[in-house]
Amino acid sequence: MAYSLLKAATLGGTAAAAGGGIAAGASMFPSAGQKAVKYEKTSSPIRDEAKVPELPPAKPICTIYEIEAPTGQKGSRTFNRLLKKFKDQETFFEEFGSRVPSLGIEKTKEEINGACESENKNINGNIYVWYGSVSSGQTWIYASDLNGTTDWVNEDRITKDFPV
Repeated sequence: MAYSLLKAATLGGTAAAAGGGIAAGASMFPSAGQKAVKYEKTSSPIRDEAKVPELPPAKPICTIYEIEAPTGQKGSRTFNRLLKKFKDQETFFEEFGSRVPSLGIEKTKEEINGACESENKNINGNIYVWYGSVSSGQTWIYASDLNGTTDWVNEDRITKDFPV
């Protein structure tokens, strides 16, 4: 009992210093003759919450710019004009109706979508292509050397044939 009083006095003193009273500190601990209050569990355990279906990852959106045919050799190509801006791949692929690529629509779509999905093949989501000649005819051309280091739309020397 003396131990309980000492404990109560110590805690009560602390409580008094904090603005409480000794009685408040002593009432926190049962004395030797009292039993501790037992609390019974009255609520049921939390059941698994309804699982929210996971959404597929968002498809990256790229802005595609048609450029004039570049000059120079692979690795050092350059151009001076952006001819047209397509706000996303779907808008770009609608252009196929008027200029179907000779290499085939599917191959060109795969190349453009692949460039859009890889940060190493576009700059800030911008992709630069041109419609030009290859051995089998006219087609859309994506060149990695024009799409990995320079964000051409932000270059001051590049003329833009559309509102920015």
